[in-house]
Amino acid sequence: MPAVYKVLNLTPIILYNPTSLPTPADLTINLTINLNNNMVKKYSTTYSVNGVNVPLANVLFAYWTGTQWDPLYGWIESFNSSAATVWVRLDRQILPYNNLTIFMLFVNGTTFNGAPPAGGLTATTRRT
Repeated sequence: MPAVYKVLNLTPIILYNPTSLPTPADLTINLTINLNNNMVKKYSTTYSVNGVNVPLANVLFAYWTGTQWDPLYGWIESFNSSAATVWVRLDRQILPYNNLTIFMLFVNGTTFNGAPPAGGLTATTRRT
């Protein structure tokens, strides 16, 4: 059974395709999250992995379908005291000269699945 989370806060991330071709459906995007941002500091939690406190343990990236959240696969590549480099794999195309809005959700539980993807530090979101 999939985990059920309560959304504590969210922030939209608007992605734009400035080209005349659609993006690949499995495009992976890179985001840098400012860990000193007031909202991030207020709502995010850390999770200890082998004695290292990993930030953004309760962050889930998702697309709103109009009726429900569709979680996206993402992972933290690296982090320091002020920023985290995050990768998020989109599961839909961005049409030419169009936007796609995804959301960074802060939820009331850890979203770690414990299995890092190849080359990544740890998974932060997972499709169930």
